[in-house]
Amino acid sequence: MKNVTIILFFMFSYIFTETVGGYPGSSFKYGSNSREIAMSGAMLCSYNNGFNALGNPALLAKIKTNEYGFTYFPMSLGRNIQAISLSNVLPPLAGMSLSFLRTGTNKISLKDDDNNLIENVDHSEVFGLMSFGTSIEDLSFGISIKAIFNNLTSDFSGKGVGFDLGFLYDFNDKLNIGFLFKNINTNFIWNNINDSFYEETIPSIISFGFGYQNNSLTIVSQYDITDANGNKFKEGRVGLEFNMIKYSKYMPIVFRCGKKIYKSSTSFGFGLPVKINNDLELMFDYAIDLGYVEEGVSHLISFTIK
Repeated sequence: MKNVTIILFFMFSYIFTETVGGYPGSSFKYGSNSREIAMSGAMLCSYNNGFNALGNPALLAKIKTNEYGFTYFPMSLGRNIQAISLSNVLPPLAGMSLSFLRTGTNKISLKDDDNNLIENVDHSEVFGLMSFGTSIEDLSFGISIKAIFNNLTSDFSGKGVGFDLGFLYDFNDKLNIGFLFKNINTNFIWNNINDSFYEETIPSIISFGFGYQNNSLTIVSQYDITDANGNKFKEGRVGLEFNMIKYSKYMPIVFRCGKKIYKSSTSFGFGLPVKINNDLELMFDYAIDLGYVEEGVSHLISFTIK
């Protein structure tokens, strides 16, 4: 019976844990906006208003007007995520973006060897991103340079730099493929209480996928290979989006769903466009995170202005 319990423990630990969880920078893998979460994170080949730089910087070559994205995720277990992305057009075929993403957890209990509470601390990881994208005929490419800050207490903090490189190729106006090299030479150095230094490397990720889009339907897929200290982790994602506005002008809702293949995780959400005037449109995006075992439900909200 004891052996069976141990086997079940490790089996369920694998099923209900995220890929490369526990490695440096793992909190950044969650996602930066509700549309991304609802479509399982498969944003490599899908134009994502306001948040293109955080999915694939090559998509910045396609922006036609200035876009602004805002995210606020109050999540279960004291977790939270905030993101801001400001994208601007650089005529004739380029775009640039400044982005900010913060992930955090509040009231983490620090205890001594006798399980006595020492104090409650807050943890946060932040990166600032400067991105640029342009195109040559059907090929788009982009680069992001990022600065990373990790803070546990006033005595333990880390910082570092890195960059991402993305490509996108359009076969036609409906079908494309993309590649992304993420966390290239990305690491940060911890400054400890005794002024010692410790360096950690954020695992690099190679992603490729395809996207298909017509007037009302978007289908995306993405395959990630993560290299964490020589260990290779693989993850597949698919996402689907259906726009109802073609069928009913009184119901301009965009329905979304996605699935992470290896973890059997399913996600859902919707988007609601609101036209302010002829020059301004607001998109309200919502996704729900059902959580893993006893993790709790989280309601995720983003806004995009263009």
